Order: sequence, then structure tokens, then C-alpha cells
Amino acid sequence: MGELLTRATVTFAVLAPILLALSGCGSSASDPPGAGGVTPLTMVTVTVVAGPLGPPTIDRSDDTDVAPVEAAEVEVIDSSGARIDTATSDADGRFTLELAPGRYELRPAPVEGYLGTPEPLEIIVVAGSPDRLTLMYDTGIR
Repeated sequence: MGELLTRATVTFAVLAPILLALSGCGSSASDPPGAGGVTPLTMVTVTVVAGPLGPPTIDRSDDTDVAPVEAAEVEVIDSSGARIDTATSDADGRFTLELAPGRYELRPAPVEGYLGTPEPLEIIVVAGSPDRLTLMYDTGIR
């Protein structure tokens, strides 16, 4: 009996700190976002394109009138006006941001060879709600 009690005590002594640590690792459905000092990040995928690629046509419903823009730089500005990140589009015209919930402005930089620059885009990031956005440069083709 004494050996059984000792084994149970040792098992409890070993498992108790592990279970206690694990109980604080997850968050429950009732925890508010950012509970436990961790701010949840949300993925925002941006596609940068340029168009039109040719003269106007009657049917432009197939999205083939745009092309990806590689190496387009976009500044990410937070609600206080501070630049918090700069992203550059890849060969497919895409980049992904991981942002905390809040209000941001995406400010595209001019890209050589395109007419003008897209207007800054205000976005609101909601926790756990990934978003996909498109920025479009003008080719100047009419």
C-alpha cells in the first residue's frame, strides 16, 4: 500500500506542473481576442495587377485583361500614421501581410512603365477574418 501511495504521489508531482502549464496554453471560446498577451494576427493577401492589356472589348468578364505586377512596393500605415511594414509583390503580383486587428492604409508606390499609381486603400482588419484585396495599376492603353 505504501509503495502504491508513493508511486501515485510521484506521478502527481510529475504531471501536475505539466497539466498546469498546458491549461494556460490555449484560449477558450470565451477569451477575448488577444487574451493572455497574444495579439491574434490575420492574413491579408494582396494581388497587384495592371490593366487594361489591350483596347476595350465588349466582353471583359474573364479577367484576362490584367497582368500581375512584380516588384510593386506598398507601405502599410497604421491608424496613428506610422509606417509599420513595406511589402513587395512577387512574380505573381502577390504578397501577404499578417496584421493585428485594426485600421490600416495601404500606400502603393509608383512602378515604372505604368500610368499613375493606385490611390491609397483603407482597410479594416478583423481578427480571424482573412482578406483578399486587389490593387490595380493603369497601363494607359485605351
